[in-house]
Amino acid sequence: MDEGRVIGIRGTIPWRLPDDMKRFAALTTGHTVLMGRKTYDSMGMPLKNRTNIVVTRNRDFAPDDVLVANTIEAGISMAEGTPGSEELFVIGGQTIYEETLKLADRLYLTHLDVELTGDTFFPEFNRDDWNIVYEETRPPVATFPHTYTFVIYERKEAKITAVTLQADSTESD
Repeated sequence: MDEGRVIGIRGTIPWRLPDDMKRFAALTTGHTVLMGRKTYDSMGMPLKNRTNIVVTRNRDFAPDDVLVANTIEAGISMAEGTPGSEELFVIGGQTIYEETLKLADRLYLTHLDVELTGDTFFPEFNRDDWNIVYEETRPPVATFPHTYTFVIYERKEAKITAVTLQADSTESD
């Protein structure tokens, strides 16, 4: 997310960071990912080597190779027992993040040192409730002329339900 918490614009990610996409793939491969329908639509296909759960109110939504849940709670329940379900990654979008942030024990975020224009935002959260357990600042790259920082937060008081929010980028492999 950028300094203003922007994570998207018109259904796309407004930056290109290959290392961020590699990090996302490394973190989520072999796990279950939970996302909203708009996030799924923006990717155009399920993420490979992951159990994909899409939350939507549309009862007719039934793409191949994904599990469909009509509520976030149903999606989280559906994830239990899936391969790699010991850590469920919530990967967007804004509404899904807003509804699951209160359940998360860990946040994997990429902070961008710039303000961008966007229409989709990561929710505000009280950083006093979280410990930073990892932080790595990266230099600008050809596709993104600003520094950025990979940060892992862990909740100071862990909740019973373990849900991880992955708010950096998606891949289209």
